Amino acid sequence: MKYNKEKGGGRMRVFVTDLNMSPADAARLTAALPPSAAHRAGNLAATVGFLLVRYALYRLDPHVSADNWQRGENGKPRLPAGKPYFNLSHSRYGVAVIVCEQNEVGVDLEEIKPHPLRFAKRYYSENEQAMIASSAAPESEMIRIWTAKEAEGKRLSTGLSGGIAHIPIQTAASIQLTLGEKPHWLSVAPTDAMPPIEWVTVKQLLQ
Repeated sequence: MKYNKEKGGGRMRVFVTDLNMSPADAARLTAALPPSAAHRAGNLAATVGFLLVRYALYRLDPHVSADNWQRGENGKPRLPAGKPYFNLSHSRYGVAVIVCEQNEVGVDLEEIKPHPLRFAKRYYSENEQAMIASSAAPESEMIRIWTAKEAEGKRLSTGLSGGIAHIPIQTAASIQLTLGEKPHWLSVAPTDAMPPIEWVTVKQLLQ
């Protein structure tokens, strides 16, 4: 299920910014916030998230204003007009934004770090547990599946409510990234192939 112009899904793109930056760059980004987003100052991930959404939407459509995006059903961010659609996620080390012209989308970004494997037995389906058990890196695979579920749940505006095991992962694509010198899983939905990823610098966010 590749969403592209030919199949009617509209362009889908992913944008990523590393939060590993100097205090001076962080201050410059905070100063670039418009008055409507001033409440995000003091939280670097929130500051970068706002500016990265604005940058990503501009790259998709220069006529779109992202300064007044709001929270819709279940807290999902959206524009007053609806389209284009976007979603964002952050870890301690980075921020990711996905945008799409015609379809609701979801994204999740998680650092790969140790987690008890019993978590999977409690929350994952039997098939997903088998995937983890057969993986050469079971803890990493458990996090990949988690991010895929998060991305799909965010796309549907349901989050992980209603039972984690019942959220499908087949509608998501995943890729490993390094942010802040830490390995991460990035998952996006709905697609079976990772859309183009653009790494966005502080300089670009300030444009």
